[in-house]
Amino acid sequence: GFESHTVPVYLAECSKPDTRGTVVGCFNAFVVFGQILASLLDGAFFYLDDGWRFMLGFGAVFSLMQLVGMACLPESPRWLVRRGEDDKALAVLQHLRGSVNNEREMEEIREALDEQASELSLRQILRSRPVMYALGVGAGIMALQQLVGINTVMYYSATILKNAGFGGNGDGKLCCCEKDAMPIWLSLSTSGSQFLGILIGQKLSDRVG
Repeated sequence: GFESHTVPVYLAECSKPDTRGTVVGCFNAFVVFGQILASLLDGAFFYLDDGWRFMLGFGAVFSLMQLVGMACLPESPRWLVRRGEDDKALAVLQHLRGSVNNEREMEEIREALDEQASELSLRQILRSRPVMYALGVGAGIMALQQLVGINTVMYYSATILKNAGFGGNGDGKLCCCEKDAMPIWLSLSTSGSQFLGILIGQKLSDRVG
């Protein structure tokens, strides 16, 4: 949950304006890609004795890779400018952009922070009809996304498919044969279709808005 809030903000602050939608969308794309990879690993380990131990333990490998990678990430330029560390922010921009002239983007960051400092108070926001309308639409979309049960489908797709008659040995248990691994392999269609939808959304986000 913490990363779901922090990572998109970090990506937005580090990316170029013309590619920001695509870069931020990569977060969701890689989350779903991880689900696809997990299904592939689960299907492979399914045929091993005590394969469930490998299914659970293999996640620690990717967690360790993520931990090491996070330690190598630079601070976002926007955060550094807010702290008054303009020289460090410019160095980060040069590292990220590979350009020697990033003063224009630095100026845009300063202007954005100045505008943010003069934003409406919480009381004024709650009294603003356009802002409340936008907030209601955004919160409503997020609420509907959860209420339709998509997380349940994603997390328990193999179990749902097994209970629907795809594989299983009739006693509610899965055994190590090709037929009974079918729900795991079929669950790839769920994560795969979501991954395809995210890729389409990424292409449209920066073009259409």
